[in-house]
Amino acid sequence: MPSIIGDNIRRARLASGMTQAQLGKAAGGRDATQINAYECGRSVPTDRVLNEIAVALGTAIDALKGTITLASPVAVSKTKIASLISELEHLIMDALGNTGKSVRISIDLM
Repeated sequence: MPSIIGDNIRRARLASGMTQAQLGKAAGGRDATQINAYECGRSVPTDRVLNEIAVALGTAIDALKGTITLASPVAVSKTKIASLISELEHLIMDALGNTGKSVRISIDLM
């Protein structure tokens, strides 16, 4: 039975034009069978795996979990946006390792 997370992974993948195999490779070397299992609800990705999928799809983990809708920015408070940016900065820092460098993310609203 499909899940909210699985449905959101599928929607984001299709919107990005990726195949299940391409997403699997971009998200830590998983195969298409595993991505299909997530999308169909036969398996639930851990938060770590879901984060890798979100990064590969260029979206937020909360968007895949269904806790925010990025297509409706009015529903996302400034506090939530600041929290998401901070979370992304920390994830990038963790991925880079403790290099002593800092990460800054900015968003220009046009």
